[in-house]
Amino acid sequence: TFMYLLSQIAIKICAEDGMSENLPRILILTTFYFLHIKGDAEEAYKVGLISKKMVDEMTPSVDEEVYCLVTTFYNVIAPNFHPIYDTIPSIDETYQKQLRNGDTKHAFLSAYYHGMCCLYTGAPLTPLTEGKFALIEEKCRDLNQPPSVYVFFSIYRQYSLNMRGKSTNIVLLNGKAMNEKKMMGDFDEGTGPYKQTLRDLSICKMIIACICRDLKTIDEMFNILNSWPMSDVTPPRLYLRLFWMTLGAFIIARANKNEEYLKLANEYMDFLHSSANKRNPNAKILFICLQ
Repeated sequence: TFMYLLSQIAIKICAEDGMSENLPRILILTTFYFLHIKGDAEEAYKVGLISKKMVDEMTPSVDEEVYCLVTTFYNVIAPNFHPIYDTIPSIDETYQKQLRNGDTKHAFLSAYYHGMCCLYTGAPLTPLTEGKFALIEEKCRDLNQPPSVYVFFSIYRQYSLNMRGKSTNIVLLNGKAMNEKKMMGDFDEGTGPYKQTLRDLSICKMIIACICRDLKTIDEMFNILNSWPMSDVTPPRLYLRLFWMTLGAFIIARANKNEEYLKLANEYMDFLHSSANKRNPNAKILFICLQ
């Protein structure tokens, strides 16, 4: 609410005294007011789009720190109204500028977001991409970043190896890139980083289990992922999780004639249908696929 009031004051001042590069910075922060306080994704997107257009018009004179802040927030909001694949070039550009500014913390978060977008879109993990993610992970370790920042890259690389048959057990993420038991042992159970890593690990295992029709693993992963709400600050992670949970629930419901799983699957379908009706192209595509 404070940021919303501040934005109104900033707009009034700029209207009287002229444009300031601080205005898009203030406006983009108000998107979280609309998104998380008002629950209005469309209004958040409109404000985010205005902020993005402002910094684009100010380029190259705009401060790169301001540019990165605005584009980072915009990249998070945009997938509510644009295909996730379309945001990848903007994420890459923001990542490069963050590195140039020495903002490694947010650069690594942008890299994580990029990786999650690639996983969501099914983009192949080529030797070049795999090497890039391995290098980012190494840099995170060298700069003493917390493991929760970079373990996703290990998960994603091992997931890709499993999908290519380079693992002794396709539903266990054990191999060249990581060992899931050892990875989870690096975190204190019940903490935020432990839960976040378990979620990302479980998403990848759920994908593999659904493809292989491994009912036991689907059931285990569903119970882990079902503890998370139907919301997420990272849209590709949300839609990836909901799609494969819904598919997994349908697989078990039909294989075992399980009414409880059928009910859960339909609840997730209702959520995707509702999101699709709000002009969300990603939810619409997933809903159509699941039909």
